[in-house]
Amino acid sequence: MIETTYPSLATDRAGTQSVGDQITGQLRSAIVHAELLPGTRLKQEELAVRYGTSRIPLREAMRQLTAEGLIQWTSNRSAVVSFLEIDELHELFELVRLLESRGTLLGVPHLSDDDIAELDELNRQVESGPTEPRSWYFTNLNFHMLPIVRSNQKHTIRMVTELRANLMRFFMIPDLYRAPNGSWYREHAAGHRKLLAAFRRRDAVEASALVDADWAGAWDYWKPRLSGVVSNLVRPARRSRRT
Repeated sequence: MIETTYPSLATDRAGTQSVGDQITGQLRSAIVHAELLPGTRLKQEELAVRYGTSRIPLREAMRQLTAEGLIQWTSNRSAVVSFLEIDELHELFELVRLLESRGTLLGVPHLSDDDIAELDELNRQVESGPTEPRSWYFTNLNFHMLPIVRSNQKHTIRMVTELRANLMRFFMIPDLYRAPNGSWYREHAAGHRKLLAAFRRRDAVEASALVDADWAGAWDYWKPRLSGVVSNLVRPARRSRRT
Protein backbone atom coordinates (compact mmCIF):
# COMPACT_ATOMS: atom_id res chain seq x y z
CA MET A 1 0.00 0.00 0.00
CA ILE A 2 0.99 3.59 -0.53
CA GLU A 3 1.64 4.20 3.17
CA THR A 4 4.70 1.95 3.20
CA THR A 5 5.80 2.09 -0.44
CA TYR A 6 6.21 5.80 -1.02
CA PRO A 7 8.06 7.72 1.69
CA SER A 8 6.23 11.04 1.70
CA LEU A 9 3.06 9.20 2.70
CA ALA A 10 4.81 6.86 5.15
CA THR A 11 2.92 6.27 8.37
CA ASP A 12 4.71 3.44 10.15
CA ARG A 13 8.46 3.44 9.82
CA ALA A 14 9.30 4.15 13.45
CA GLY A 15 12.44 2.02 13.36
CA THR A 16 14.22 4.43 11.01
CA GLN A 17 12.56 7.75 11.84
CA SER A 18 13.11 10.51 14.36
CA VAL A 19 10.27 11.46 16.68
CA GLY A 20 9.58 14.46 14.44
CA ASP A 21 9.39 12.21 11.36
CA GLN A 22 7.03 9.83 13.14
CA ILE A 23 4.71 12.66 14.17
CA THR A 24 4.87 14.06 10.64
CA GLY A 25 3.83 10.68 9.23
CA GLN A 26 0.98 10.25 11.69
CA LEU A 27 -0.38 13.75 11.16
CA ARG A 28 0.01 13.42 7.39
CA SER A 29 -1.92 10.15 7.47
CA ALA A 30 -4.74 11.73 9.49
CA ILE A 31 -5.02 14.51 6.91
CA VAL A 32 -4.72 12.31 3.81
CA HIS A 33 -7.30 9.84 5.15
CA ALA A 34 -9.70 12.74 5.91
CA GLU A 35 -9.70 12.07 9.64
CA LEU A 36 -8.92 15.79 9.80
CA LEU A 37 -11.03 17.48 7.13
CA PRO A 38 -9.93 20.46 5.02
CA GLY A 39 -10.50 23.63 7.02
CA THR A 40 -10.14 21.91 10.41
CA ARG A 41 -8.30 24.05 12.95
CA LEU A 42 -5.18 22.37 14.33
CA LYS A 43 -4.64 23.16 18.01
CA GLN A 44 -1.12 22.30 19.06
CA GLU A 45 -2.05 21.40 22.63
CA GLU A 46 -4.71 18.93 21.42
CA LEU A 47 -2.40 17.40 18.82
CA ALA A 48 0.38 17.02 21.39
CA VAL A 49 -1.98 14.97 23.57
CA ARG A 50 -3.31 12.99 20.60
CA TYR A 51 0.16 11.92 19.47
CA GLY A 52 1.77 11.79 22.90
CA THR A 53 4.50 14.25 22.05
CA SER A 54 5.93 17.61 23.04
CA ARG A 55 5.48 20.85 21.13
CA ILE A 56 8.94 20.76 19.46
CA PRO A 57 8.48 17.66 17.23
CA LEU A 58 4.88 18.72 16.62
CA ARG A 59 6.01 22.11 15.32
CA GLU A 60 8.58 20.34 13.13
CA ALA A 61 5.80 18.18 11.70
CA MET A 62 3.55 21.17 11.06
CA ARG A 63 6.35 23.01 9.26
CA GLN A 64 6.95 20.01 7.00
CA LEU A 65 3.27 19.56 6.20
CA THR A 66 2.95 23.28 5.51
CA ALA A 67 5.71 22.87 2.93
CA GLU A 68 3.80 19.94 1.41
CA GLY A 69 0.64 22.05 1.13
CA LEU A 70 -1.38 20.04 3.65
CA ILE A 71 -1.42 22.74 6.35
CA GLN A 72 -1.98 26.48 5.94
CA TRP A 73 -1.95 29.42 8.33
CA THR A 74 -4.80 31.89 8.68
CA SER A 75 -4.67 35.63 9.19
CA ASN A 76 -4.93 35.16 12.98
CA ARG A 77 -1.89 32.81 12.96
CA SER A 78 -3.96 29.66 13.45
CA ALA A 79 -2.97 26.46 11.67
CA VAL A 80 -5.68 24.64 9.71
CA VAL A 81 -5.82 21.67 7.39
CA SER A 82 -5.29 23.23 3.98
CA PHE A 83 -8.51 24.19 2.22
CA LEU A 84 -8.60 24.18 -1.57
CA GLU A 85 -11.13 25.93 -3.78
CA ILE A 86 -12.34 24.18 -6.91
CA ASP A 87 -9.99 26.13 -9.20
CA GLU A 88 -7.05 25.09 -7.01
CA LEU A 89 -8.12 21.45 -7.25
CA HIS A 90 -8.25 21.82 -11.04
CA GLU A 91 -4.70 23.16 -10.97
CA LEU A 92 -3.57 20.10 -8.99
CA PHE A 93 -5.28 17.79 -11.50
CA GLU A 94 -3.39 19.47 -14.34
CA LEU A 95 -0.06 19.32 -12.52
CA VAL A 96 -0.48 15.62 -11.75
CA ARG A 97 -1.48 15.03 -15.37
CA LEU A 98 1.73 16.61 -16.66
CA LEU A 99 4.03 15.00 -14.12
CA GLU A 100 2.52 11.50 -14.25
CA SER A 101 2.64 11.51 -18.04
CA ARG A 102 6.33 12.41 -17.89
CA GLY A 103 7.11 9.94 -15.12
CA THR A 104 5.32 7.14 -16.97
CA LEU A 105 7.17 7.93 -20.19
CA LEU A 106 10.53 7.68 -18.44
CA GLY A 107 9.67 4.77 -16.16
CA VAL A 108 7.97 2.22 -18.42
CA PRO A 109 11.20 1.14 -20.21
CA HIS A 110 12.61 0.14 -16.81
CA LEU A 111 9.71 -2.09 -15.75
CA SER A 112 10.90 -5.60 -14.86
CA ASP A 113 8.96 -8.82 -15.29
CA ASP A 114 8.35 -8.77 -11.53
CA ASP A 115 6.95 -5.25 -11.87
CA ILE A 116 4.55 -6.43 -14.57
CA ALA A 117 3.42 -9.27 -12.31
CA GLU A 118 2.81 -6.78 -9.49
CA LEU A 119 0.90 -4.47 -11.85
CA ASP A 120 -1.19 -7.46 -12.96
CA GLU A 121 -2.11 -8.18 -9.34
CA LEU A 122 -2.86 -4.53 -8.55
CA ASN A 123 -5.05 -4.31 -11.64
CA ARG A 124 -6.87 -7.50 -10.64
CA GLN A 125 -7.70 -5.87 -7.30
CA VAL A 126 -8.81 -2.66 -9.03
CA GLU A 127 -11.05 -4.55 -11.46
CA SER A 128 -12.67 -6.54 -8.66
CA GLY A 129 -14.34 -3.30 -7.58
CA PRO A 130 -14.49 -1.27 -4.37
CA THR A 131 -15.46 -3.64 -1.57
CA GLU A 132 -13.90 -0.93 0.61
CA PRO A 133 -13.70 2.32 -1.38
CA ARG A 134 -10.85 3.94 0.53
CA SER A 135 -8.64 0.88 0.12
CA TRP A 136 -9.58 0.75 -3.57
CA TYR A 137 -8.33 4.30 -4.17
CA PHE A 138 -4.94 3.49 -2.64
CA THR A 139 -4.64 0.29 -4.71
CA ASN A 140 -5.43 2.30 -7.82
CA LEU A 141 -2.81 4.86 -6.80
CA ASN A 142 -0.16 2.16 -6.37
CA PHE A 143 -0.91 0.90 -9.88
CA HIS A 144 -0.20 4.32 -11.35
CA MET A 145 2.79 5.08 -9.13
CA LEU A 146 4.88 1.97 -9.74
CA PRO A 147 6.01 2.90 -13.29
CA ILE A 148 6.71 6.46 -12.13
CA VAL A 149 8.90 5.19 -9.30
CA ARG A 150 10.87 3.15 -11.86
CA SER A 151 11.75 6.38 -13.68
CA ASN A 152 14.20 7.19 -10.84
CA GLN A 153 13.28 10.87 -11.32
CA LYS A 154 13.37 11.75 -7.64
CA HIS A 155 11.91 15.25 -7.95
CA THR A 156 9.08 14.05 -10.20
CA ILE A 157 8.31 11.20 -7.78
CA ARG A 158 8.29 13.56 -4.80
CA MET A 159 6.07 16.13 -6.49
CA VAL A 160 3.59 13.55 -7.80
CA THR A 161 3.39 11.90 -4.37
CA GLU A 162 2.77 15.19 -2.57
CA LEU A 163 0.25 16.40 -5.15
CA ARG A 164 -1.57 13.06 -5.05
CA ALA A 165 -1.70 13.26 -1.25
CA ASN A 166 -3.23 16.72 -1.50
CA LEU A 167 -5.92 15.39 -3.83
CA MET A 168 -6.42 12.08 -2.02
CA ARG A 169 -7.63 13.75 1.18
CA PHE A 170 -10.67 15.05 -0.73
CA PHE A 171 -11.34 11.62 -2.23
CA MET A 172 -11.32 10.11 1.27
CA ILE A 173 -14.33 12.25 2.26
CA PRO A 174 -17.31 9.82 2.24
CA ASP A 175 -19.54 11.96 0.02
CA LEU A 176 -16.88 11.82 -2.69
CA TYR A 177 -15.45 8.30 -2.51
CA ARG A 178 -18.99 6.88 -2.59
CA ALA A 179 -19.93 8.97 -5.63
CA PRO A 180 -18.86 6.72 -8.57
CA ASN A 181 -21.37 4.22 -9.88
CA GLY A 182 -20.82 0.84 -11.50
CA SER A 183 -20.41 2.20 -15.02
CA TRP A 184 -17.60 4.50 -13.89
CA TYR A 185 -15.68 1.58 -12.37
CA ARG A 186 -16.18 -0.48 -15.56
CA GLU A 187 -14.87 2.35 -17.75
CA HIS A 188 -11.95 2.84 -15.39
CA ALA A 189 -11.13 -0.88 -15.54
CA ALA A 190 -11.21 -0.79 -19.34
CA GLY A 191 -8.72 2.08 -19.32
CA HIS A 192 -6.48 0.12 -16.97
CA ARG A 193 -6.47 -2.88 -19.31
CA LYS A 194 -5.21 -0.69 -22.15
CA LEU A 195 -2.58 0.81 -19.90
CA LEU A 196 -1.47 -2.60 -18.63
CA ALA A 197 -1.12 -3.83 -22.23
CA ALA A 198 1.17 -0.87 -22.97
CA PHE A 199 3.18 -1.66 -19.83
CA ARG A 200 3.64 -5.26 -20.97
CA ARG A 201 4.92 -4.09 -24.37
CA ARG A 202 7.15 -1.51 -22.59
CA ASP A 203 5.50 1.01 -24.93
CA ALA A 204 6.34 4.17 -23.01
CA VAL A 205 4.87 6.58 -25.55
CA GLU A 206 1.49 4.82 -25.63
CA ALA A 207 1.38 4.45 -21.84
CA SER A 208 2.19 8.14 -21.33
CA ALA A 209 -0.52 9.16 -23.81
CA LEU A 210 -3.08 6.96 -22.03
CA VAL A 211 -2.20 8.51 -18.65
CA ASP A 212 -2.54 12.00 -20.12
CA ALA A 213 -5.94 11.18 -21.65
CA ASP A 214 -7.13 9.59 -18.40
CA TRP A 215 -6.40 12.74 -16.39
CA ALA A 216 -7.91 14.97 -19.07
CA GLY A 217 -11.20 13.09 -18.85
CA ALA A 218 -11.09 12.68 -15.08
CA TRP A 219 -11.61 16.37 -14.36
CA ASP A 220 -14.84 16.50 -16.37
CA TYR A 221 -16.22 13.63 -14.28
CA TRP A 222 -15.00 14.76 -10.87
CA LYS A 223 -15.49 18.54 -11.07
CA PRO A 224 -19.21 18.64 -10.16
CA ARG A 225 -18.69 16.06 -7.42
CA LEU A 226 -15.71 17.89 -5.97
CA SER A 227 -17.66 21.15 -6.14
CA GLY A 228 -20.40 19.62 -4.01
CA VAL A 229 -17.92 18.38 -1.41
CA VAL A 230 -16.02 21.68 -1.26
CA SER A 231 -19.24 23.65 -0.81
CA ASN A 232 -20.04 21.64 2.33
CA LEU A 233 -16.67 22.19 4.01
CA VAL A 234 -15.95 24.99 6.46
CA ARG A 235 -13.75 27.63 4.88
CA PRO A 236 -11.01 28.92 7.19
CA ALA A 237 -10.23 32.59 7.70
CA ARG A 238 -8.27 34.27 4.94
CA ARG A 239 -4.79 32.84 4.62
CA SER A 240 -1.71 34.60 5.87
CA ARG A 241 1.56 34.73 3.95
CA ARG A 242 3.31 32.43 6.42
CA THR A 243 5.01 29.38 4.88
